[in-house]
Amino acid sequence: MAPVAAKLLVAEDAYFFIMSRTQAKLDEAVQAIGHRITGVLGGAANLADLDRLCSTKRSGKKRAKSTCYAPVLKRVASAS
Repeated sequence: MAPVAAKLLVAEDAYFFIMSRTQAKLDEAVQAIGHRITGVLGGAANLADLDRLCSTKRSGKKRAKSTCYAPVLKRVASAS
């Protein structure tokens, strides 16, 4: 998902939970969106990481009308 699309969805009350295998990419993506986003370290190919992503979402700390799961944004710089 492009960062611009993510920002538009956040403006419409979406909340993103994203996952990346590296902390640096995760931090960069979270910073690019700016708010209404939680980053979870891990990979989508690892079931334990996916469980952690789902449990983070179920924690109930973040509530919104809609929630989007998105892979880490590949073109984070284009959102700036």
